[in-house]
Amino acid sequence: MSFRQFIREFRLRRFIYARGHRNPIVKALAKQAWKNWSAYENQDFRLTRNGEIWIADNIAHWFGAKSAGAYVDVGANMGEWTDHLSATCPFAKIHAIEIAPTTHAALAKSLGQRPNVTLYNIGFADKAGEMTLYLNRSSETTGLYHHPAEAKVESVTAQVVRGDDFLKSNNIGPVHFMKIDVEGAEFDVLTGLEQSLAGGVIDVIQFEYGIFNIASRKLLKDFYEKLDQHYVIGKLFPRFVEFRPYHIKHEDFAPANYIAVRRELAPLIAHLQK
Repeated sequence: MSFRQFIREFRLRRFIYARGHRNPIVKALAKQAWKNWSAYENQDFRLTRNGEIWIADNIAHWFGAKSAGAYVDVGANMGEWTDHLSATCPFAKIHAIEIAPTTHAALAKSLGQRPNVTLYNIGFADKAGEMTLYLNRSSETTGLYHHPAEAKVESVTAQVVRGDDFLKSNNIGPVHFMKIDVEGAEFDVLTGLEQSLAGGVIDVIQFEYGIFNIASRKLLKDFYEKLDQHYVIGKLFPRFVEFRPYHIKHEDFAPANYIAVRRELAPLIAHLQK
């Protein structure tokens, strides 16, 4: 082997980490590097630090108190997002959707008296009817898909509707912001909203991507293909959105939230990516 070939083949990182795979010190260094990368990529579902609160406030204040647009929380869970937005932006008309009966009951106790919040014990899907609701390890992971890491969970039957039908029957629209956090069923929710998406009814969408996409078998690529015609898509960070085209390297099933903004709203897109 020539010196040039040796340089081409030799990589210090591979020499240290691959050959030292069983070394506890090397393992610790690799684990810390992974944690740093996870933080850098904002792989975090805590809405108080991952940008979810920041973007909710930004969208509400961008459209302002004079706008008649609604805010829809699909998968409201215990209502942390709705609670914050209704308190800090009292002008925002919020519709909170929670499919699990026990979680909805707790939500009604805490937020049922808010004048700018309307609660619904229903779920969104790609078709109307009854579906199996998997009671995964907590209310935060309960949903229409079985958690990939859990062998067996209890389940109940729950009622679901298409988002298009729900918005029309409740006379909701335009929708300035729709947050979708439904543990793997995000693509199904968007499928049930295709008329609203094409018709410009929803200005901004936030959808979750992560481990539940293994269960739903929906790739990030599928979301881009569904939304790309009418929306610009980017990944949410604590204080900005990184709008970017799809790349296979982002297909990692790691915790993330993505933002889709209607293409016509170029000033808002510019504002969010600063």
